[in-house]
Amino acid sequence: MVIDAHAHVFKPLVKNDIEVLEDSRKNGVEAVVNSADSPKEYNRLLKQHEMFPDFLFVTFGFGPSRFYEYDLERAKKLIIEHKKDLVAIGEIGLDHYWVKDSTLQKRQREVFIELIKFSNELNLPLVIHSRKAEDEVVNVLSQFAEVPVLLHSFDGKPPAIKKALDLDYYISIPTAVVLRKNYKRVAHHTPLENMTIETDAPFLSPIPKERNQPKYVIYAAKMIAEIKELELSEVITQTTKNARLFYKI
Repeated sequence: MVIDAHAHVFKPLVKNDIEVLEDSRKNGVEAVVNSADSPKEYNRLLKQHEMFPDFLFVTFGFGPSRFYEYDLERAKKLIIEHKKDLVAIGEIGLDHYWVKDSTLQKRQREVFIELIKFSNELNLPLVIHSRKAEDEVVNVLSQFAEVPVLLHSFDGKPPAIKKALDLDYYISIPTAVVLRKNYKRVAHHTPLENMTIETDAPFLSPIPKERNQPKYVIYAAKMIAEIKELELSEVITQTTKNARLFYKI
């Protein structure tokens, strides 16, 4: 049994979301951590959790690529209201791939720091997005984060990986590790003790031209076992243990 440590399995991204979740549970997935990117998605994920209380776990986030479209104060109020139903805040972070304007990047950083401090106050762990901003994200976290951190689909270079590991962060390897050399590099440099695996479904599929889903998380485990020359069972056991420890599930 394996855990998908980060996914986005909800409408409209996944029209048949309940069917996909049920299928994943039937195919060896022990748990899925479903991440909302904006307040408009929060209720849908809570309803899923009610349907699958011991299988589907929820994080509320504030997507950095479109943060300016969302109401931050409303998000914070909903997080406080539903704190008992959440296993983390996330994903939050920085995105310099989609957000290139320097003024927006500055505001994005301010929102990121505000949400890190908010997470500290609530004592909820953080799931972090860091696309094309890996070094800055780790630097900001090192200054402000007082709670456990998971770097989702992390694509940092070795110095950023080392700094994250020195801070005892978890690094989550996505199923796209099957296809992408950058994720293979991260997997190579990340000890199994600091690693989780994820799909980021419906994105980062290990199968070209096919939408990702939680049951494909096993592809990440198999590739990591190959990269590290380990038994598949060892990768599954340790990454599952890590996900359970981080999310307290």
